[in-house]
Amino acid sequence: MASDIGAYLSQRANTEADAAMQKLRRVAPWRRRRIQQLQNEIKMCESFLIWLQDAVNSGHLARESIENE
Repeated sequence: MASDIGAYLSQRANTEADAAMQKLRRVAPWRRRRIQQLQNEIKMCESFLIWLQDAVNSGHLARESIENE
């Protein structure tokens, strides 16, 4: 996550989530499908960050396991 690509991907996901949140704040309350779509966009960005961190953690664990053998 501290690498250039990790920082870039994290920043992009956060930017996308923030943009969707701003749109969600302005959407009319009767536009249920649009609200749901924006909520899904935010959730996907949040999930992406979790998946990315999980991948990094799995890589660290795999490296440690190899080094310990």
